[in-house]
Amino acid sequence: MQEDWRLLKGQEDYLKGKQLRFCLYLPQAELNDHDHCEFCMEKLEPNRSQYAYCTLDRRIWICQQCFKDFCKQFSWELEIE
Repeated sequence: MQEDWRLLKGQEDYLKGKQLRFCLYLPQAELNDHDHCEFCMEKLEPNRSQYAYCTLDRRIWICQQCFKDFCKQFSWELEIE
């Protein structure tokens, strides 16, 4: 089985078992106009009205496809509001 190219950054060290929320993408800092999916590097921009998953501090973003592909492997839990 070929390893998925999106898993070459050691993400399990800091994302395994994390609680995530699904929300409209908004940049964390005023000077930052975009972020990227932590796995596939899809560009997330506020002017595109994109929804994605993020850590509760909104520092790490995961696109919907990567969330779907890795949810079980990373044992993510969704925040319940």
